[in-house]
Amino acid sequence: MALHYTLIFALLVFECSVFVTLILPLPHRWRRNLLYVVSRSKAIAFVFYWMRVVFAFVFLLFIDAVIRMQKTQEELHAEPIVNAQMESQLHARKFYSQRNVYLTGFTLFLGLILTGTYNLILDLLHREDELDTLKQDLEATRKELDVARKRVADFEILKKQAEGQHDEYMRLADKHNALEARSPGQVSSIVEEPVVVLKEVKKDA
Repeated sequence: MALHYTLIFALLVFECSVFVTLILPLPHRWRRNLLYVVSRSKAIAFVFYWMRVVFAFVFLLFIDAVIRMQKTQEELHAEPIVNAQMESQLHARKFYSQRNVYLTGFTLFLGLILTGTYNLILDLLHREDELDTLKQDLEATRKELDVARKRVADFEILKKQAEGQHDEYMRLADKHNALEARSPGQVSSIVEEPVVVLKEVKKDA
């Protein structure tokens, strides 16, 4: 196998290893930390950039392998082959061309799957972080709502007490007005008597 196809095979093995790492049932914290380090690392971003360039070359090799496979297929069906050695060579060329098509095609296909899986998992982690933030906000809102409900309950109690005091004041005021209407002198004497007593106490003091 040529050197460039050997490198493509190594790339395919690397992609398989990364894909298996992504789908492993790792703890949520480990997976999140690993993907956040990968997504925020400048070195990894540089590697991703050159990986795109490599995949462009792999795509060119894939097209070349497809063309070679079709050409070999046409040579096999073009005219009957009487030489067994030539026939075996054509079948060998067909086998190598098919191998190269499968190798480059699977490398490209797995690269697309790997990119999509990585983006989906990273997006899922972002959504989980947003969900955790929303849960914390919801818990804080619930606490504030409980405090507000307690304040409303206290306000209702104070309101009832104020209404009761107001009713009692109005009852005493009506009673006072009724007594004053009946005997103004007695009411004034009843009101002035404690005042006189207080003045005498102050003089004695």
